[in-house]
Amino acid sequence: EARPPSQLYRFQKLARRHKAAFASAALMAAVLVAATSVSFWQAVLATRAEKLSAQRLADSQAISKFLIEVFQSPDPDRDGYKITVAESLDAAAIKLENELTNQPALRAELQSTLGQTCQSLGLYSNAISLQEKALDYYQATAGPGHPDTLMAMQQLAISYDHDDRANGALKLEEEVLSNFRKAPGPAHPETINAMRYLANFYDDASRTNEALKLREETLQLSRKVNGPEGPETIKDMQGLAISYDGAGRQSDTLRLREEVLQLSLKTHGPKHPDTLNAMVNLGMAYEKAGRSMEAVKLWEEELPLSRKVNGPSNDDTLVPMVGLAIAYDEIGRTNDAERMRQEVQEQGTPDAMDGLAWALVNRTNSRSGDGSFAVSLADKAVAATHRKKAHYLDTLAATYANVLQFDEAVKVEEEAIQLLHNEAEKAEYTSRLTAYKAHKSSP
Repeated sequence: EARPPSQLYRFQKLARRHKAAFASAALMAAVLVAATSVSFWQAVLATRAEKLSAQRLADSQAISKFLIEVFQSPDPDRDGYKITVAESLDAAAIKLENELTNQPALRAELQSTLGQTCQSLGLYSNAISLQEKALDYYQATAGPGHPDTLMAMQQLAISYDHDDRANGALKLEEEVLSNFRKAPGPAHPETINAMRYLANFYDDASRTNEALKLREETLQLSRKVNGPEGPETIKDMQGLAISYDGAGRQSDTLRLREEVLQLSLKTHGPKHPDTLNAMVNLGMAYEKAGRSMEAVKLWEEELPLSRKVNGPSNDDTLVPMVGLAIAYDEIGRTNDAERMRQEVQEQGTPDAMDGLAWALVNRTNSRSGDGSFAVSLADKAVAATHRKKAHYLDTLAATYANVLQFDEAVKVEEEAIQLLHNEAEKAEYTSRLTAYKAHKSSP
């Protein structure tokens, strides 16, 4: 799945970039001015370098002043250990509304950087507000097809998607892809990356056929551009396997995921995150095909490696733990299943707890105690995200219905629907709501 690079340190990177550019320009100017004889063109370059040096210095000073003021505590009773990142980002966004008005390009760059930082921290509403302002600037000054505009559109589309605004994400990314296909062209890496994003957004909007078609096209291009065994090609194979799985093409899913694992082992080795991810995905395909023993064997091999590479509480580590919690039951290892469930509950992120709760609700051979445990997991995921995630609420409603608490299921499902922007998802959730009102656990 295509994802933007981490933006946690964009403030520092931005400041360093301006500082480095200033130092480089200043050095160029000093060398040219110190020369005993300079040509006309050298003199021109020196003048340009001096101007660039002055501009970079002004930009660097403006950034430094802005960041220092943002991270200073306005309250003498609160030091840096007590001020949250979210508070600092809110303060920065407010300051940008009124400052750097004489440096609009720099302000837009800072808005974009702040927006991506908010995005990486899961503060999607904050990110959207900043990214929309940056996009407005780039559209007005650079034009709709400029690379800066397209990158701003893509980042905003990602935030829309994370904020469950699939239609907004789709509209922007379709425009981004259309422009990239014109220039730099259909076989350019940026164009292929835009295709990956758009396929993901189609999936999130429940437009599975369009996602599948686009991923087939993406893989075909990726093999030509990146090579049949290139890392990006392997990722595109993983993406297509997701679409095959969503379309119910289980034999194609299994075949492709087995091929992905072999290529990833050959390209990256056994401890690379992409190889570990391939092992997890293949285990899922085995489990779905009723081959639980093979899934368990693969996940038991992958889990200790993931704990070392990704850390014990990383989502990539928790996914096979959730799988094992279910698969152990399937093969009769109930004590191991119980141990893994407790580990997920203690260490799990909201995604992991939600995933396990949903899996427990949809088990065909639920055992005594599954229902109340699923409610507990789902409730923790909802609380951890401040009741702002529709799909977590949807899971919680399903767990209530599973233990025949239909009044609670109805109330929570209605709460989930209020957060949705996607009409297809609204229809899906509404069908469950209708079932709960009729005291049925599923449509």
